[in-house]
Amino acid sequence: RALAALAAGAGGGLVALLGGVAARSETASQNGMPLLGETVLPSAAVLLGAAALPSKALRPSEAVLVDGTRVVIEPLGFDGYLVVRLASTGADSAARPQPAPLRLAALGRDRATVEVDGRILRLRPRQSEIMVTLALAKVGRSASRLAVDLCAGELRPVTVRAEVSRLRAALGADLLTSQPYALRLPVHGDYDTVRELLAEGRVPEAFAAYTGPLLPASQAPAVVEQRELLDQRLRAAVWESGDAVLLRRWVESLWGMNDGCAWRALADLLPGGSPQRAAAASRARALVGAELGR
Repeated sequence: RALAALAAGAGGGLVALLGGVAARSETASQNGMPLLGETVLPSAAVLLGAAALPSKALRPSEAVLVDGTRVVIEPLGFDGYLVVRLASTGADSAARPQPAPLRLAALGRDRATVEVDGRILRLRPRQSEIMVTLALAKVGRSASRLAVDLCAGELRPVTVRAEVSRLRAALGADLLTSQPYALRLPVHGDYDTVRELLAEGRVPEAFAAYTGPLLPASQAPAVVEQRELLDQRLRAAVWESGDAVLLRRWVESLWGMNDGCAWRALADLLPGGSPQRAAAASRARALVGAELGR
């Protein structure tokens, strides 16, 4: 088979070659690149021209180069694009301390942030949805299943693979497995903190930790489901607390200001005849009436 491609990489390296005939070892040694058989794989690369190869033969896989470098090879469909992302070399990995568990912040924001190995990364909206979905799933996801989790309509698995590859590039190849997609490290999200506090009956602390809905602008089915579940649990806990101060804080928040039932519950807790009770009851009637009139 012919060489897949040879071009300049974004970081000044060379784009990897894949095929039955690849650069010989003397060519690779001149460029200082490791070898896997006769295939040249630099530290990060995109393989082009895969249309010259049988797509059905390109399966996601991991490999180890002779110098100890681990690589992830991933197909991106039948159009001929394949992304290869390599982990650090064995020497680099030995020198680095093991990364801490991932800390994920996804409440009240459309772009989640993740802390990994001392770095704080701000993810793009789609990457945020993938990160939250994988963290909440606890088990690996195939590209087709992840497509369903991310979009109520049609989302091609090849698009999912491309997005996952971009997320892997941001996180580092060591942290995200390939087919099924799964995070190698445990993830603790800010939403986990809220759920744990609610489970312990610490409603005021849970409300304080709740900085807003989970990825509020996301329409990904998996995110929407978890967002609504968390909102319902917190809302019910606030109602049942019988705490007028907490209810007041809830209805004054952006996510509770239109909660007619909460306004009604607050009115019932306030002293009879007080202006605050009358105002809360009036707000509750207006909201319930507007809801019934829809």
